[in-house]
Amino acid sequence: MAHTSGRRSGHHSLPRFFVPADAVAGGMIRFSADQALQIRRVLRLATGAHVVVCDGTGAELIAELSMTAWDTYGRVAESRPGRPEPRCVVRLCQSALRGEQFTWLLQKGTELGVSTFVPVIFGRTQPADYTARLERYAAIVREAAEQCERSRLPAIEPVQSLDRVLNRAGDMLMLGETPDRSLVQRFLLDEREEAQSLREAATPGARRVDLLVGPEGGLTLDERAKAHAAGFLPVSLGARILRSETAGLVASALVLAANGDLG
Repeated sequence: MAHTSGRRSGHHSLPRFFVPADAVAGGMIRFSADQALQIRRVLRLATGAHVVVCDGTGAELIAELSMTAWDTYGRVAESRPGRPEPRCVVRLCQSALRGEQFTWLLQKGTELGVSTFVPVIFGRTQPADYTARLERYAAIVREAAEQCERSRLPAIEPVQSLDRVLNRAGDMLMLGETPDRSLVQRFLLDEREEAQSLREAATPGARRVDLLVGPEGGLTLDERAKAHAAGFLPVSLGARILRSETAGLVASALVLAANGDLG
């Protein structure tokens, strides 16, 4: 796999697992039933083997495995800082997509460094039971984070209406849940925008960037007006019309690059 920076020495090729914080206690790590099955049956690891465990704190725990006939657990042999997350938090509010398009976006966005994914229902979003796929989405993100050696899992918020996303954006500012307003940027990817490109608008130094990406059919006039009123600046990705999932990924990459988090 290609990397944007050099690998750290030691333990970089070990299998990686994400566990909840309460799975680590007293220097011991408890694995889920699915993880124990993967360790035993898929990876075919044995007692004494080492794995990397991430518990959501940003640290990486090097764990030595112990197995009995009934249980699989780990003993913390070493703790070290994990790979740093991007300095700019990217919150990708993306129209939900049917089939494998959305899972592809989740996988690649996780590799790039997106911090939060928000599946959004727009007026032209294709109908489907997206809520039922949240567990699948979480698994895709976890597998991608393990593969690209992230130390924290990106968040996946519940499927939300556009109105809920726009209202919450205003609520977060009013309640002080975001950094200073000058450090928060909000962009609406708009194929009708001609004057302002995302590359020009995404200035360095942002602490958080919210990206709003509509469905294949685009936003309605009412949706566009509501997004503008909520503080989302319309921006363009250029002359080409991109698929929704491609636009979300390209926009995330441009924002991260503008803030020094890529290359």
